[in-house]
Formats: sequence, C-alpha cells, structure tokens
Amino acid sequence: MSSLFSLELLPAKDGECLWIEYGDPGNPSRILIDAGRAGTHKEVLRRIEAAAAPVHFELIVITHVDLDHIGGVLKLLAAKRPPLTAGDIWFNGRRHLDEDAPIPRGPLQGEELTSILERLGLPWNEAFRPSGSHASGAVALTADGRNQTKTLPGGMGLTVLSPSREKLQRLVPLWDEEVRRQRERGGPRLGLQAPGSGEPAARLRFETLVSAPFTPDESPFNGSSIALLAEFDGKRALLGADAHPDLLLEGIRAAAPAPGGRLRVDAFKMPHHGSRYNISREIVEALDCPRFLVSTDGSRFGHPDPEALARVIQFGGARPELIFNYRSEKTLAWKKPAWMKKYGYRVRYLDAPRDPGKVIL
Repeated sequence: MSSLFSLELLPAKDGECLWIEYGDPGNPSRILIDAGRAGTHKEVLRRIEAAAAPVHFELIVITHVDLDHIGGVLKLLAAKRPPLTAGDIWFNGRRHLDEDAPIPRGPLQGEELTSILERLGLPWNEAFRPSGSHASGAVALTADGRNQTKTLPGGMGLTVLSPSREKLQRLVPLWDEEVRRQRERGGPRLGLQAPGSGEPAARLRFETLVSAPFTPDESPFNGSSIALLAEFDGKRALLGADAHPDLLLEGIRAAAPAPGGRLRVDAFKMPHHGSRYNISREIVEALDCPRFLVSTDGSRFGHPDPEALARVIQFGGARPELIFNYRSEKTLAWKKPAWMKKYGYRVRYLDAPRDPGKVIL
C-alpha cells in the first residue's frame, strides 16, 4: 500500500493554517501548524468534523505569537472540551526566549496560551525536554547553532531550521514591554508585520520585479518563527512560517546533500505569506523545488508580494508551480498566459471547484 504525505492550506484569511497528513491513507497521522486568527479556527473545526472520527494530532505547532498564527489555536484549546488531542505541542513561550529569565504573566496571546497549556496539563515541547529535567527546552537550533531533528510517531522527521537562540533572545524586550503595556492600560496587540508592496503584478514589468533590491525582514517576532523541514517516505516539504531569510538560508544549506548543492524538496510553503522581505534569490537558488505555496487572502498586508514571486519564477528552476489558497487581485495577476508561456511557470488555486484542496507529495 502506498503511503500518504499531503499538505492542506486551510482558508485562514490573511493568516496561516497548515493541516498535514502522512502514513496510511485510511488512517493517517496528522500535524496541525497554526490556525490563523481568532475566528478562522472554525475552518479547523469543519475539517475535524469532516474526518468523521476523533482527531488526534501527533503534533500541533504554534510557530510564533503573531495574531494571524496564534489566534485560532487559542480558540481551539480554550474550548471547554477541545475537539482534538495532541501528542505534543511545540510553542516557544516567554520562558523559552531567555531560559534564565523569570516567567512573566500578562494578557498577551503567548501568555494566554502558556496558561492554557499549564492548566490543562497538555504536552508542551516534550521532544525538547533535556534528559532528567522537569522543564522542556525551546524549539530552536542547538546552542552551537545546529539544526535539530525529531521523529514523530509514524515516521515523520522534522528538522528545526529556525529560530536560533539569538533570535529568540531578541524578542525578550519587545515581549516584556508588551506585557507591561497591557497590564497598565492595554496596548497594541502582539505582533508586528511589514506591509506588502501594494502593487499587483499586473501593473508592473516582470524585469522590474526581478531586479528589485532585496531588504531582509528584521522583525524580532518573525525571527522567532519555528520553521521546519518535514521528511516522510522519501518526500520533503519546507515549511517556512515567517522565518528570517538569513537563518532559513543557513538551514537549507546545512541540510543540502553537498556544499553548494541544491536541497531537493517537493514543496515549499513560502515564509511570511510570500513577503518580498523573506524570499531572497539565494533562498530560491538553494532549492530544487517544483511547488511554491502561499497562504493568505491578502486582506491586511497585501501579500504575496510580486517581487517574491518573480524571484521564484526567475530562479526556481524549470516550470515552478505557484500554488495559492485564495484568489485575490494579487494572486490572479499571475494567471497571465503570456507571462506563463514566456517565463515558464504554472499557477494553481486550491479553492478551484475541481481541485482536491490539498498538495499531495
């Protein structure tokens, strides 16, 4: 019997929610990565109902504390009777940013999730618990900067490519300031994001997009993202979260079979919803990848950015496929027959009536 490895980008509006299945097609193992904003967790509930059986996730990952990633998970786990079980939950709370620092309490989403995990006694970063320790460690690179690989029940291998300990520590002052502000008077919600370019590809020249200078994302919130290389039954998927491009590139190169060689992956869930600040030419050229996935409806920050997609098309090898989970002005602009023929790429929309809505590797 052939084994399954599939990715579904559930419709989480401008956020992200990734449902992964692997193993026996009739009784697959599952992973959930984020659940979008509060409210889009209903898409996960619908997917659970469609399974017509109690749903167990071998792993739930909350990649970082931006609201478009953590909000829906809070809704799922805060229910009186959460409609799911989990073998482990990977999430870097305040205690994991600087493991020698005291643990603050406050009304932030990260602190709320910490309280839920503790109150319900849910497994939390169990795979990263040091031997003989009562406290779990951070989901991050090792102290000396090496990738860590963990194997889930059923044989799924997950290699952590981001964050590093240094990038986690950069979030400490912002996290603590947000806690202080909310305690005093209430303040802006946790999470800072760079805006998109605001221009659809239809109004720009392809050559202009490709030649646009690259400026890397420096948001400490995005830098704390958990990015993973998932491997099962000879297939690989690169799951970029909102990771910083420098660390993601280092992780890709470290996982490549030979120095300077391309890392073969079957799908790349692009970081930060296809932001031009997170996809560099160097990242694209470091991969041998046929499919590039984007999760967003573009409603808040105008993602995906055309510069990022142009880099994928220009430097991503022969006939790369752009896969979007929403039709928007930004994504429909790439369904241009003249461009597709001239520059050699394909486009797919997961919400098409005849599309299965998932990427099968």
